[in-house]
Amino acid sequence: MAAADALSGRGPLSPGATGPTAPSPLKRGWPGVRTQGGIGSAQEAGGPAGAPSRGPGAGLGEEPATAWLWGPGTGSTGLLKGIFIVAYTAIFPLGLVGLWVPAGHRHPLIMTAYVALFTLGTWAWRHELARMVRPIAARPLRSVGILLLGLLGMMVIEALGGLLQMLLQGILPAANEPLGNDTAISALTGLYPPLVLAVVLGVLGPVVEELAFRQVLIPVISHRAPGWVAVVVSSVLFGMLHMESFAISEWVGVIPHACFGLALGILFLRTRGNLLYPVVLHVLMNLSAFLTPR
Repeated sequence: MAAADALSGRGPLSPGATGPTAPSPLKRGWPGVRTQGGIGSAQEAGGPAGAPSRGPGAGLGEEPATAWLWGPGTGSTGLLKGIFIVAYTAIFPLGLVGLWVPAGHRHPLIMTAYVALFTLGTWAWRHELARMVRPIAARPLRSVGILLLGLLGMMVIEALGGLLQMLLQGILPAANEPLGNDTAISALTGLYPPLVLAVVLGVLGPVVEELAFRQVLIPVISHRAPGWVAVVVSSVLFGMLHMESFAISEWVGVIPHACFGLALGILFLRTRGNLLYPVVLHVLMNLSAFLTPR
């Protein structure tokens, strides 16, 4: 969870940190994804599940990324999406909160930011999210099967990431320090009631992060690179979001987070951009961390 980095004001991209027109990915670059449809929906046409329909055979690579990113209309909807992207980037990846907010006052501000960004993001992308619900509601058993396969794939990828982390920790003595983000999250458990943490960091936070990294970042990168590149880059950046510095221990400790982002990115692409699948898995994983007895 990126909340700890914003709370500390030491995100890897923040000023205080120290340390050492291609086709869409839904049209090429990711095996097994069908891209040419015949019913005119955004999913069958090769666009994300939340993208506006443009007719049979249309694809994301045929127009600028922002054409579907901002939604079917202009004006307030596009403005709200822009505000969401700017605000999220400033607060979390860049950690600008740490520049002007005293350390003792960051906790409530970040918790409030998650609530505000959740409200803003779900409203700004409300039309896309509503379209994503329809195929799930139409075939619930299939949707459950996709989630189970996604969960299985996530467990495999995270297990491989855990093995790599253990290997590096055995080779590099400096890599055995605990990840600062995890330490800060543990400290939060004594400041807020469990229910508040479960709602804000277990539910609202994952939705905000999925909107930023899957709904926005992957399609933007996909217009300049193959799908697998977009997924890998977004996963690395998602992992870096949980770093507090560029120390070796942070790079090694963040491997499970990057692997988690990789699994969610693959699921996002394999479901033709239906954000609800990675959202559900992300929420379940965060809730399990907060609700599991310690």
